[in-house]
Amino acid sequence: MKSQAFNPYLPSWEYVPDGEPHVFGDRVYVYGSHDAFGAPIFCVNNYVCWSAPVNDLSDWRYKGEIYRKTQDP
Repeated sequence: MKSQAFNPYLPSWEYVPDGEPHVFGDRVYVYGSHDAFGAPIFCVNNYVCWSAPVNDLSDWRYKGEIYRKTQDP
């Protein structure tokens, strides 16, 4: 039997394996690299941000790309 890991708080299709949470005011923000399943290398996509109210971590909202991978030489 093959098991599959998934992100416990972001949507199942989102893959931010190294997310860093930060709390600002009444929201928690998660910043991290945006990888792709099965990619031959890490950080194949741009960096993204998600946020949710600190009192409802089931209500995540995509904040968009925050850093393009091409910005880093």
